[in-house]
Amino acid sequence: SVITAVGMVDNLLVIVTAVLLSFTIMLFSSKFIFSFVNRHPTVKMLALAFLVLIGTFLIADGFEVKIDKALIYGPMAFAIIVEALNLTYKRRQEKLSGEPIEPVHLRHAYSKADDHDAIAAATSTGPEAGEVCLSRKPVSGRIVDGDGHQEPAGLG
Repeated sequence: SVITAVGMVDNLLVIVTAVLLSFTIMLFSSKFIFSFVNRHPTVKMLALAFLVLIGTFLIADGFEVKIDKALIYGPMAFAIIVEALNLTYKRRQEKLSGEPIEPVHLRHAYSKADDHDAIAAATSTGPEAGEVCLSRKPVSGRIVDGDGHQEPAGLG
């Protein structure tokens, strides 16, 4: 609301009122909002889309391209209605099945996979040796036991 008030309104009283009102609301409702967003990760993406939409319109306004405000608030209202329908549908499905439906889980940027097979393929000298090109840094290993199992050493 602060970004919208600053970017879309010229009246200083409206801007100050929006800042104070949004601060007060966030102060008292942040715990509820935090738990709601964590239970419904799609709301995070919706909020990001709203920020991108408002940011695009603010940039256009900075270049003095006037765009009707209905083109901002219309799609936002439609998206909120669609998300409310999705949440209502999910709640009904949970009631019918009797068990909670897990939300979408975002995966981590970096995989925590076991690298032993890749290191063994890269450092093996036998005829079945493979090549692994994960980075430009050299891969070296040392033999730990008689089976030829290697542990990483010196990976960058």
